[in-house]
Formats: sequence, C-alpha cells, structure tokens
Amino acid sequence: LVTFPELSVTKLATISQCTRKFYLKHICKIEEEVDLDYKHFLENVEEDNDELKVTQLNSSAQRGTLVHEAIAYGLEHSGLISLSLQKQLDERSTQSVKWAIQKIQNEYSDFEWISEKLIKFDFFGQMISGTPDLVLIPRNSNDEFVIVDFKTGKSNPSKEIPYWFQLKAYAHAINVTQPQSAFSKVRLELWFVDNEEVKTESFTLNSINQFLDDSWSQLSSPSTVNNEHCSKCSFGKICHPNDSAVAPI
Repeated sequence: LVTFPELSVTKLATISQCTRKFYLKHICKIEEEVDLDYKHFLENVEEDNDELKVTQLNSSAQRGTLVHEAIAYGLEHSGLISLSLQKQLDERSTQSVKWAIQKIQNEYSDFEWISEKLIKFDFFGQMISGTPDLVLIPRNSNDEFVIVDFKTGKSNPSKEIPYWFQLKAYAHAINVTQPQSAFSKVRLELWFVDNEEVKTESFTLNSINQFLDDSWSQLSSPSTVNNEHCSKCSFGKICHPNDSAVAPI
C-alpha cells in the first residue's frame, strides 16, 4: 500500500465513497472539477436571487466554519459567544449555535467535553490527523462514550457515508491514543444544527476496527470502483469514458 507523510481524516474518508476515487484524488493528485461542486451547491442552497455567484459557494463553507467556531467557543465559555463571532453570524446561524450549545449543556452535563482538539494517530501504519467537533466522555460508567459531528444544511443519507466513516476513525483514534478513556462501545452522532436534527448510531469498538481494517485493505486494489457513487463523482469520465450515466465534468 502507498503511505503518505500524513493524511487527514477527511481525505481518508474518501475510501468510503470509492477506492478508485481515493486513488485518483490522493495518490494521482487529480482534482475534481469545480463545476460538480458548484452543481451540488446549487442543489442544496435556497436563494431568492436567481443570479447565484460562485463566491456564494465560499460563503456557504465560511458559514459552516463560523458555526463550528461559535459552538466551540460557547462550550469553552459557559454558553457565551464572543462579540466578534456574534457580528459575523446571521440570525439563522445564531439560532443553530444556541440550539447545539443548549442541547449539550442540558443533556451532557455529566460528561467531560472535548471540543475541536487535534488528534494524530497511527492507522494501520499510516499517520492520520483530524479534529473531531466534539467528544463526550462519560463520568458515569453506565453512559455511552459519544462523538459528535456538527453539520449545517439539510441531512442527505446519500452524502453522509464519509461523515460516518470519519466518526468511526475518530472513535478508533481516541481509543488508541487515550487509554484512560478506553471504551468498548461508542455512540456516533451527526447533528444537523440548522434543522435541529440528530442522527445516531451505536457501535462496538471491535466492529469499528474491523470495518476500518476492511476499508483500508481495499487500497490494495485501487482499480475497484463503487458504481453507486459514479453518478455523484466527476471522475466518472475517467473510469467510464463511454458511459453517459456519470456526473458531468
């Protein structure tokens, strides 16, 4: 298998979409076309103005970053948000941030909160780094260990596969780097803060490690293609040059 000096959890999660995509994007360094990303943006944003500009794609990403920063700040400062962040957040974003902070304060008061802390860990011989949005460590042994990923926008199961992969990678990372917080079972959660929606899945550590092991071993066959992902991937023209049922480039 090819190894990298260091690989982010986000890049690693590309494996969950398609082994060939990971190979093309992160080993061959072929970039996906911007047009596909912009099309995805158009399908998921609501605007009154018909003349959408490419700069709005950056604004959407910036908004997500601000929401994450505000939640992390609030958790560190008893629910308060700095004036600087308040000035940058619109009304919708402010409501999303307040909902997340209040939910954590109300439902996880007996947990230790670890927000936005960088983790570096060995992943089957490959160095991986990433920053989980929120790790909730129970003080009561009867409670489950919880890892949360905050998302803005609407939930969409077809686009959430890499999100769950990242959460599983973080569960593995915490277990191997923080033995004092070792656990045998973990609850993984996606919080869609704009819609106040939470998706939850519970796993044993053994099942997560087996899943990650199987996923990483797929890189030994980079020619493997996940045909179900082709319609969402601009690399489809490379993998299926004569097939029209792929995402446009």
